[in-house]
Amino acid sequence: MIDLILQVTHVAEFNPTKRWRQLIVDSLSQLGLNVEIKIKKIPNVKPKLKDFDLHILMNKTDEFKQQAILEQKWYINLLIVHSNRDGDYGSMFSNFGNRKRQGCAVFLNAIKANFNATKMQAVCARTSIHEIGHIFNFCHPSNPDSDNSVMIGTEMAKHKDNWLETSSFHFNRFDKATFLRTKFSISIPGKNIPFHCA
Repeated sequence: MIDLILQVTHVAEFNPTKRWRQLIVDSLSQLGLNVEIKIKKIPNVKPKLKDFDLHILMNKTDEFKQQAILEQKWYINLLIVHSNRDGDYGSMFSNFGNRKRQGCAVFLNAIKANFNATKMQAVCARTSIHEIGHIFNFCHPSNPDSDNSVMIGTEMAKHKDNWLETSSFHFNRFDKATFLRTKFSISIPGKNIPFHCA
């Protein structure tokens, strides 16, 4: 097992419920990850953040990164905020210039515009896991029609039966095999992006 500290940095209106946290932990455990979730609430941010603001926020709110380094654990900062990107549910972010996989973000305003309150937590969990998958360098499946991976983009996944009715969201066999093969090289969070798959 690999120990991972997942820092969830969220705006006040999002509530990371026990169910939401369990979906994250269960889904990432498929990859052999032992996930420790650390919560940080941020009450005062702009209503809709630009990409530049997201980069700055990600760097300013990485309180648990040093703990992860000291304890020799992996670290990811997941932002749950509002964005000025129209329609995007989330994004993986890399540092400026060196394209290291810095963290990821889920955009509440886009999700709220398309889903009712009963589906919000599940869609936020699915989007979080999807964007964390990009940090591990997973891409969208080449044939989403025959795949039920969490790495399918949400717009396509919505057309599948029971796409949110699950106890955990699954990665496909290719992603799991790639992760096992590269978990100590390109899949480590913070490494460079060898190819673009956002």
